[in-house]
Amino acid sequence: MRLFRPADYTLLVVADDDDDARLLARVLDQERYPVVRARAALAALETIRASQPALCLIDVALPDASGLELCRRLRADRRLWRMPIVLLSARGAETDRVAGFESGADDYVVKPFSVPELLLRLRARLSEVPAPKSTEPSDVLCYGLLEVHPEAFRVRVAGQAVPLSAQEFRLLLALLHAGGEVLSRQDLETSSSGRGGSPSRAVDSHIKRLRRKLGPAAQYIQTIRSLGYRFTSP
Repeated sequence: MRLFRPADYTLLVVADDDDDARLLARVLDQERYPVVRARAALAALETIRASQPALCLIDVALPDASGLELCRRLRADRRLWRMPIVLLSARGAETDRVAGFESGADDYVVKPFSVPELLLRLRARLSEVPAPKSTEPSDVLCYGLLEVHPEAFRVRVAGQAVPLSAQEFRLLLALLHAGGEVLSRQDLETSSSGRGGSPSRAVDSHIKRLRRKLGPAAQYIQTIRSLGYRFTSP
């Protein structure tokens, strides 16, 4: 029997409701699952092709198509038909659950749900599929809403692509690789530009633009007064 490691499995959360998405992201991050997010069915299809998740958690209520329709589309794709799908819904009648399973879902969870029960159900679904190979050419760094592909020079927040300049991207990587340690402005200037020297207030401007682009993930970059900045895992 192989060792089950949550970190081996990227999970896609498809939910339009921000409260639900934040709760799921927090719960799954605490269990060390890498998490990506999409807000709608069409965005989910694009994210699945980009991140190749091991399992999809799909809310039935989506803005552009129902979770049931998304489930049927995934099952019709010969490349994705074996991927485990767990539907989430506030509707728990027998007819609703049956419709969920008939659409191709592997499990159907009624909201509000028990967190321990949800985690057990996810583990049961994931234990039935092979663990992804750990020799991928490009590592993916996932922190709550933030997803960073260092080699591909790609950043996503809540499943949406975020265009960063080269310097902004290097600043973000420096903060991530610091592992929660505070980096001075001088440290960040050296990491992002390769130049040493005295601390530059230009770093503050770059951080300000980076935060603006990261949107809801900007909260992960903390200003430490008189010292510098640090990245805090959500």
